[in-house]
Amino acid sequence: MRSILLSVLFLMMPVFLLAQDAKDKKTFLDSLENPTVKDNYTYYRIVKNNTIPSETYEIKNYYRSGKLYGEGKTTDSLGFNITGKFITYYENGNKKSEGNYSNSTPTGPHKTWYENGKLQMDALYFEKEKTVGNLKINQFYDAKGKQTVKDGNGTYEEESYGGKSSGKIKNGLKEGEWKGSNTKTKATFIEIYKEGELVSGESTDSDSQKYPYSEIFENPEPYKGMPSFYKYVAANFHIENVDIPVNDKIIVSFIVEKDGSVANIKILKGLGGQLDLEAKRIVKKYNGWKPGKVRGLFARISLALPIAIHIE
Repeated sequence: MRSILLSVLFLMMPVFLLAQDAKDKKTFLDSLENPTVKDNYTYYRIVKNNTIPSETYEIKNYYRSGKLYGEGKTTDSLGFNITGKFITYYENGNKKSEGNYSNSTPTGPHKTWYENGKLQMDALYFEKEKTVGNLKINQFYDAKGKQTVKDGNGTYEEESYGGKSSGKIKNGLKEGEWKGSNTKTKATFIEIYKEGELVSGESTDSDSQKYPYSEIFENPEPYKGMPSFYKYVAANFHIENVDIPVNDKIIVSFIVEKDGSVANIKILKGLGGQLDLEAKRIVKKYNGWKPGKVRGLFARISLALPIAIHIE
């Protein structure tokens, strides 16, 4: 009897496996820590002893020079889910950031430093249904050493989702009007906050067109919903000429373009041969994606799709 068990998990920063030895897995990353090819990498990641089943795996990121960039642990052998304390470093060896993570989401106390070793920010990530806007800033110093947020009050400038913005911090949270811009898209935006919650936002593109929004980030999703997508994959995934039992998963990464089309389909973790080709075919064939948005504007967003295969 043959059956396919399918599960879907979308990740903003999927890991692209490029090389590995018998025990460790090596991954190449660009300057934004997105997957890239060997000829165009800024960092590389090593997951130690990834072939040995374990609750956690040691993970270390390195600069191209070979100097340590970050270290911590992950709960899976692919390096997707960072857990516990994770520390990053500047190339000169000074600490860059330190904080705790759960499924790659920062949680609890978090500190950052400038390259010269001076404190930049002392903050706290708190529990919230949405992971956007869950940062409480206690202290912040600008690059010149001037303290602009003291005991949770002051002004702050941040970079997020390709945009730079600044505004008021009250009791550690964003408050009132925040203004920002995105140098890549040439768009500007204004956001209104109350006690850290986004009340409303509006982007203005280079043609002066305005795009209101209530969520900073919107992930791509199937127009007909996930249950329909599950049915599509199960009904269209063809298994032929596979005569041995299989109980494993294939992980496919791809980009959902601004128009909803799919590009850059790659196998992150494969089972080889026909099964990998079929996984790529099934993702390429599906054309029902609603594109994602960042601050009201359509954006190219990377996703990862695990497909669990069970063949008896």
